[in-house]
Amino acid sequence: MWERQQKLYFRLMAWAVGWIYLLVCQLFFRLMPRTTINPMNFDRIQAQPLKGILVPWHCYIPYGWWMCWKRNGAIMVSKGNFGAVAAAITRRLGCIPVRGGSRFGGKEALAEIVDYVNKGHWGLIVADGPRGPAHVCKMGPILAAQQTGRPLIPVAFSAKRKWTLNTWDKTLIPKPFSPVLWVFGDPFYVAKDTSQEGLETRRQELERILREGYQTAQFYWNTDRTWRDELFRRRT
Repeated sequence: MWERQQKLYFRLMAWAVGWIYLLVCQLFFRLMPRTTINPMNFDRIQAQPLKGILVPWHCYIPYGWWMCWKRNGAIMVSKGNFGAVAAAITRRLGCIPVRGGSRFGGKEALAEIVDYVNKGHWGLIVADGPRGPAHVCKMGPILAAQQTGRPLIPVAFSAKRKWTLNTWDKTLIPKPFSPVLWVFGDPFYVAKDTSQEGLETRRQELERILREGYQTAQFYWNTDRTWRDELFRRRT
């Protein structure tokens, strides 16, 4: 696996994919009308010297990367071949790829994410990455929050018109020029003295919040405009 990533053809392919993704972002993603629920949950942390850790589901990745454009955040990506391509995209977007996941290099990657967050960068850890099961939150975000003392920001996404891929995570790709929605959950803290049992309880709580955010985001486009406008008014 790692030998393949060192080969010239693979490195050129990853480089090309990074540029293609950026082109797609500039031509399509940048022009999509965007609604944000609870933007203050992000803005309040953004205004602080030390940031937090964004936590989405894996299915949001195609559009979610674009939201990290020029934020210089530290994003955890796997050490596999797909992770190598993801790292190239991450660099192209002006962010920092941190290689590691649940199968290989997870502890080292977590320590690196913690270090970057402690230095004032945003962190991003996909809750159910890199290979699922889908919508089952792993312990990584909880440990990162515990070790940094900084909040997790649960993130959800949906598009009015989208493709849903037949992948393990049911990846969501917005169709060109479709309105899109982002939902930022309330800051989620984990005390540094939390016990092992308490960490598992917090993991389950975060998983519930992420699942509820997913349902809210997907349900948003299936309701009448009056309800959507009221939800947006109450949460901004």
